[in-house]
Amino acid sequence: MQTIEVPIDDKILAQLDELVPIISESDAVRELGMVVTRATVARLALVRGLKDANLAPPPPGATTTVSATPAAAPKASAESSQATPVEVAEDLDLDNSGMIRLPDGWHRWGTGERIPDSQADVHSYYERQGWRRYWGRAGEETMVFYWSPDPALQGVDAYDGVDGTGKTIKVQTTPYGPGHIVPYGWSA
Repeated sequence: MQTIEVPIDDKILAQLDELVPIISESDAVRELGMVVTRATVARLALVRGLKDANLAPPPPGATTTVSATPAAAPKASAESSQATPVEVAEDLDLDNSGMIRLPDGWHRWGTGERIPDSQADVHSYYERQGWRRYWGRAGEETMVFYWSPDPALQGVDAYDGVDGTGKTIKVQTTPYGPGHIVPYGWSA
């Protein structure tokens, strides 16, 4: 067995500590009766990160593969296919590749977590735009939203479809760029 050592600053350690109670509440952990520690969360993040196909943006000039658009998915306008950079706060914490670090309280949707069938078209639209699915809490409410840590991709138009009850995606302005919120109870 090989040992990997990764230097982690206090901010990352605090973020790992914040995830301990959240991971402890997962069904798998409760079924296995595990004790979740900072190390457990770090291992989980590493394994999920390795499974994620979008670990890093492609290098400049690299060709990218675009998945076919399902016939039922709303089409983005010609303007939205050329994402317009959005102005974000100047004092943002960026990583070495120029991506915005995940803000405290925002959690990336796990690659193994199920996307409700009623949100499949929404999810597909945002994946094609290079955006990712996240969740966070506002008081007692858990919100699901899409966001991109890449400032160059943040000018994407919101998904223009509606659910079965007429709900639309809500755009929320944040210091980290816009988040596109999926309203609670989105139905097909």
